[in-house]
Amino acid sequence: MCIFLEGCESLESIRIPTNIQTLNKRVFNGCSSLKEVAIPSSVTMIDNEAFSNCTNLTSINIPNNVETIGDNVFSNCIQLSNVKLGNSIKKIGNYILEGCNKMENIWIPSSVELIGDKTFSGMNNLKTINVDEMNHNYKSDISKRIDLFLFNSFFFFSAFFVIIII
Repeated sequence: MCIFLEGCESLESIRIPTNIQTLNKRVFNGCSSLKEVAIPSSVTMIDNEAFSNCTNLTSINIPNNVETIGDNVFSNCIQLSNVKLGNSIKKIGNYILEGCNKMENIWIPSSVELIGDKTFSGMNNLKTINVDEMNHNYKSDISKRIDLFLFNSFFFFSAFFVIIII
């Protein structure tokens, strides 16, 4: 079964069917009225730009079975203030939260092995990135104030945290 609703400006909420395993590229891109999304535990991958430009999306829970989040998945979701990442995510793509200005805090689960370039660029209100202490690839240190050149991006970020790539 394939869902493809790109540009559906009247869609306000959706409960994705439980037989869906992948949210395809651009599936909800530009659904500017979308506010609520229920992603079932059957989903293991969210492909590139799946929710980009969903300008009214405020919060989303990524289920524990999702292992990969593609590039630009939530880019320009200007009202997005809360993303709960599941505990199985291994790869977070490039630019996934670019332009999500309402986000203040991010939590990176222990399962994350790769965080793409410019993942947090354009997030003007981002204050903290907390990494689960069991993550062997990334660490956070909120005890220091530094200016951070974040993940090979051209976005210079000043914050109250440090991320060390091991």
